[in-house]
Amino acid sequence: MGNAKKSKPLLSLRFKTIITLIIVHSILISSLIFYTFAHFHHMVEDLTRDHYALISSSFAPLLAEALQNEDLESIRKYLSRLKDNPGIIYAAIFNSKNEILDKRSYSEFEKHFKHILAERENEISSASVSREIGHASGFFHREGHNFDFSIPVVRDQRYLGKIYLVVNTADINQRLARESIQGIKIIVGAILAGMLVIALIDRRLKKILTHLIAVTRNMAQGDLTEKVHISTGDEIETLGDSFNIMAEAIQERERIIEEHEHHLEEMVKERTLELAEERDKLQAILDHVPSAIVMVDRQLIIRMVNSKFESTVNRPANDCLGKHCCEAFCPCLDPQACQVRECLEDGEIKTHINHSMSDSYAEQHMEHLVVPLWREGKTYGALEIITDITEKYEMQRQLIRAEKLSTTGEFASFMAHEIRNSITSIKMILQLLRERVQETMHKDIAVAQDSISRMERLVTDLLNFARPAEIKMTHQNIHQLIEESVQLTHYQFPQKPIKVQLDFDPNISTVLIDRDSMEKVFINLFLNAVQAIPESGTVKITTSRHILDKNLYDYASLPSAENELSFPALIRKIVLKKDQPVVLIEISDTGEGIPRECISKIFDPFFTMKTNGTGLGLSLAKRIVNAHSGIITVRSEKDRGSTFSIYLPLKEAA
Repeated sequence: MGNAKKSKPLLSLRFKTIITLIIVHSILISSLIFYTFAHFHHMVEDLTRDHYALISSSFAPLLAEALQNEDLESIRKYLSRLKDNPGIIYAAIFNSKNEILDKRSYSEFEKHFKHILAERENEISSASVSREIGHASGFFHREGHNFDFSIPVVRDQRYLGKIYLVVNTADINQRLARESIQGIKIIVGAILAGMLVIALIDRRLKKILTHLIAVTRNMAQGDLTEKVHISTGDEIETLGDSFNIMAEAIQERERIIEEHEHHLEEMVKERTLELAEERDKLQAILDHVPSAIVMVDRQLIIRMVNSKFESTVNRPANDCLGKHCCEAFCPCLDPQACQVRECLEDGEIKTHINHSMSDSYAEQHMEHLVVPLWREGKTYGALEIITDITEKYEMQRQLIRAEKLSTTGEFASFMAHEIRNSITSIKMILQLLRERVQETMHKDIAVAQDSISRMERLVTDLLNFARPAEIKMTHQNIHQLIEESVQLTHYQFPQKPIKVQLDFDPNISTVLIDRDSMEKVFINLFLNAVQAIPESGTVKITTSRHILDKNLYDYASLPSAENELSFPALIRKIVLKKDQPVVLIEISDTGEGIPRECISKIFDPFFTMKTNGTGLGLSLAKRIVNAHSGIITVRSEKDRGSTFSIYLPLKEAA
């Protein structure tokens, strides 16, 4: 806005003012002079008229005796004397009968005013009459006015005749016009001379003002060293001196301000360093706290978060700062039930645990601790400490599960031995009965033998669950093992159109695994995928060499080497670190999917959604994968299928 280009005026304000004053002054003077000249002209014309009226009246008594005696010689003599006056252009003497005794005139005048003269000569009046003939014309009435005078000649109250004169004022009017023009010239010259003087004064004033403007602009830009130099000996010089005094005062004030600013900057710098050190200490403490810390004000607006916030809440810090805390990371929570709000209102520490599930159906458990911040006896904000206790929560659950499995394993081992002995006896008896009974009973005995076989498989599963086989790690071709597992289970596929797709990564050669146990895992997962498809669909198995973009962990309940018959309460944490290379094996189906509420229980022993399932298959698969220091996860969506992912540490053969 300050750099906007301004148009330069054609005339300065001072010059416009001066010109306006000159024009107004000139108009007033001209009007006054014109009025004065016009009034003077009228006055002179009136005096001239009175003069000739007096002349006519003076001649009337002298002509009385000549008119009474009708002495034409005397009349001509008197008439010649009147005619000698340069202003009289027509003179005539009439007798009592209104007859012209003699006259003198300019033929040009008599030609133009013949009809007027005829009217005036026929008038008989006992009183003097004076009138104007026609109208004056020309500049300042240069052609003059024409006045006629009719003077009666009376003696002893007897009308003897009259004197009739016509007077022209051209000579006087022309002299007045010349004088008026000369006066106008003098006035115009004076006005022009005044304008010239004013222009010179304006030029000088403009130079002074331009100098003042330049100095003030330099002062506005911070240059206070330049001084105003004006030597006029008047108020303008005083104004220039005042500018210099003001500049010196400002310069001195700025010097003082600079000294204070420098001192203040030093103080601010020292205080800033102290605050920065304190802030860095506080930030270092906050950043090393293994919890997300959020500071909110009384309006529940987030003002500060620590470095752990993003990884804990899974939200960018910049997206949350300046927003309402419920909007930032608790959008589903009723604002009226907000514990931060309650903490600010009653000033008490609040705590609660929030249980949720991520988009990948992984459980999350967050502990929220809200601490009020006090200032002058009032709460001005609160610190919310958010701790991810998912790992702790999962460890506690695994410990409880391990305790249960310990007892369940012992019981399962005992029951398996007892049931197996009984099944063996029943199986032998059924075989003997088959040889002794009629052939019509063979079908019923076969049904009983099938039931005994299913019970044997169940007992085997219980024993495998109670006494897991020892893991023997060797380098195996994982792709060949998967293909063989699919072939082994293919005959168990029900009679429905299911398409199996294999998509293997050619960059994977061999993987360090236990072949027999991993074969059980693949067979179990393949059968589960097929059984999850109600009519028709696709089962897809993919392998890939994968670099982890985040840490993965799981907890495994493993048997002790000192006690092979039971499940002690031993928990081992399995961690696959970020950027670690792994083999990722995914088994996907397009089946009915797993309900959201069942995903967290899918690997628990004896949990099943099948009518004829034991609930040991996925639990055993998880145990085998964990024994390989691997992790198995599941993601599923109702009516859209499930995907089981196996992450195995990549340890290829040399």
